Amino acid sequence: MHYLNSNLQYYVDRWYAVIGPLNHDPARINLLIQPGSKRKVTISPESLDEALDHLVINAMAAMSGLGNMCGVDIMERWQPEVPGELILRTKDSKRSTLVEVEDNGCGINPKYIVATDALRKFFGIKTDYDAVNHVFEMGVSTKGSNGAGLSFAQWVIEYEGKGRIYVAGTTYSVNGKSGKPKKLVTIGEHHGRSTGAVFRIEFPYKDKK
Repeated sequence: MHYLNSNLQYYVDRWYAVIGPLNHDPARINLLIQPGSKRKVTISPESLDEALDHLVINAMAAMSGLGNMCGVDIMERWQPEVPGELILRTKDSKRSTLVEVEDNGCGINPKYIVATDALRKFFGIKTDYDAVNHVFEMGVSTKGSNGAGLSFAQWVIEYEGKGRIYVAGTTYSVNGKSGKPKKLVTIGEHHGRSTGAVFRIEFPYKDKK
């Protein structure tokens, strides 16, 4: 068993060692760490590191608009006027221990992630499985990549960590009708102040009392 915050710090230390030296002139990313968990998890630091790596690269691609690249390549080519915002947080709930990766990128079209009756009907999605898991399927991507990263992250969390991973919420921009300006649409647990997405890793927790 490993403290979740220690596992997160393992990833953060490696991120700063590899990506940190490229994060200047201009700064590409404002990285905010919010370590709110006090629990241990079964997943190893190395396995969580692998999953987080793919989630963070996905976030970097969404913020930069550069798909199908590794993190180093994105940092070398990305020249933002304003740095992207990336939040890594841990927290505890009654039945779960959670890790979240939040970005202020382009957001995710709900047809890839949401399983409400209205959206299933609108997008022709037949089952909850299709709606919830489509974004994690190999070959599915909204950023021009091969979609392997999120699929591999899901495999690591499910088989190495005995947990699950899903999109907790997103805000994305849609074109207004008849020439009206774009508007923001928020689905799930997202603040909605700008476009972006929250990916959540959830490990089961059982109180031993």
